[in-house]
Amino acid sequence: MDNLSKKQKDVLNTIKKYIAINGYPPTVREIGTKLNLSSPATIQYYIELLEKKGYLKKVNSKTRTMELLVENEYIKKNTIAIPLINTDDINPIEKIKNKDKEILIPLSLSSKNSFALLIIDNKLNNIGFKTNDLVLIDKVPYKENDIVAVLINDKISLKLLKKNIEITNILGKAIGVYRTL
Repeated sequence: MDNLSKKQKDVLNTIKKYIAINGYPPTVREIGTKLNLSSPATIQYYIELLEKKGYLKKVNSKTRTMELLVENEYIKKNTIAIPLINTDDINPIEKIKNKDKEILIPLSLSSKNSFALLIIDNKLNNIGFKTNDLVLIDKVPYKENDIVAVLINDKISLKLLKKNIEITNILGKAIGVYRTL
C-alpha cells in the first residue's frame, strides 16, 4: 500500500472493513457515506485507480461486484466463503458448484453446504423479502411453513412451504437474512 495516496488508502480500507463486517462489498454511495464524500464520480475515480493498481477488480458494472485482490486484514478467520448467486442468475446450480462469486460469513451462521441468494427484484415481498436482501440458504431439513429455495425454470426462487402443496427441486432452507436499512 506504499504506492497509494491517503485517499486511495482510505477508500481501500473502507471497502475492506465493509466486506469484513457485511460479507459483501459496499456500493459507491456507501463508501461515500463512510468517507464523507458526496460525489459518486470521485469515489468511482478512486475505485478505478485501485483497480488499475491491482488492489481490486470490478466483476461487472452492477453494484456490489468488487473483488479484493489483496489480503483483507480486517477479516477474522472465523468466517467461511460461500457461493453468492442472485435471483436473476441463469444456471444457478453451476454457479454454486463453481463458486463463481463468493461472500464471507461467520462460521456460526453457515456450513460448507450453504449459499447466499441476493434478491434482485421485489417479487418476494409477499413472504417478507425485499430487493437487495441477502438470504442465507443451507441444505438442512425443512418442514411446513419454512421458506425454501427452489429451482424453477433454471432460476432460483424462494417459496413458503404450505400444507398439501408439493414443491420439487428444493435446494435448501432459508436460515437467515442480511438486510441493509
